[in-house]
Amino acid sequence: MLLLTIVCGSCDPRSRVEAGRITVEQFHRHYNAQQYVAMYHQCGPAVHKSTPQQDFVRYEEGVRQKLGELKSAEVFNYNVLYLFHGPQVRLDYHCVYANGSTTESFEINFRNDRPLIDGYRIDSPLLKDQGTRAGASQETVENAGAPRRPAGVHRYDRMLACKSSAGNASARL
Repeated sequence: MLLLTIVCGSCDPRSRVEAGRITVEQFHRHYNAQQYVAMYHQCGPAVHKSTPQQDFVRYEEGVRQKLGELKSAEVFNYNVLYLFHGPQVRLDYHCVYANGSTTESFEINFRNDRPLIDGYRIDSPLLKDQGTRAGASQETVENAGAPRRPAGVHRYDRMLACKSSAGNASARL
């Protein structure tokens, strides 16, 4: 009976959402402490495959320069999917930073019951010049006062595209 409880508990959508929420809180704490390498280590293989650590850190430094410190983050939507490779939680946040508001989305996959961020998207008009469109050359673009951006940055340069473990481009960094 105890084994059945443990197995069923690991399938409970509420526990997956809570684990995802805790993971995002930690990600945000690392952001406020400017611990961008720690943020990168919270990410899963999809992010690591698509974005080198140095590019991730440079991107987050640019986000910090434009948005400032995170003041609050509130979940306004969540979804739980059970995929062939395991459960995935998507959490959407309204966030307030020192210099403006954003919408953030996180896709969290579980590897050996450990939540890993395999997709991250931040939308803000303040970040419209943060990167280049997808399909650009591997060169990064320098804007006045803006950080170098990885070539995978697109849609007004506010997100870094990465491949999900299913092989499609739906996950975001």
